[in-house]
Amino acid sequence: MMILTRDKSPILDAERVQSIAEKLFGTGTSTLYQQSSDSIQYTVAIDPKEGTPFSIRQLGEGHISTDGTESQDNRFAAALRSALPSNFNRIVAVNIPSNTYVDLIPGITPEQIRSGWRPVDEGGFE
Repeated sequence: MMILTRDKSPILDAERVQSIAEKLFGTGTSTLYQQSSDSIQYTVAIDPKEGTPFSIRQLGEGHISTDGTESQDNRFAAALRSALPSNFNRIVAVNIPSNTYVDLIPGITPEQIRSGWRPVDEGGFE
């Protein structure tokens, strides 16, 4: 899953993302790696007490990439949106393999993300 804003502005800093991950998946389950490449700004590696290990990365243009299970990604995306002010820029989650997206509106739940995917080519995703 990719999470991005329309204006490509950074969404949250590494420490806030790690804090969200710790609240969702358990204290002591994440490790933060600061990186300074053109493509990756930081990685939060998560090894949940139950479930599959996965990573959250902030890419160079402010996008956040997740590689967890559908449930892990949806839980993180909903928690990330809830950590932002309601008047934050439009933020969307994009499923690259299926070419679909969902608007991450204030108050969105993981279940609404799971059922809210729409094809990019049907419009509304600019």
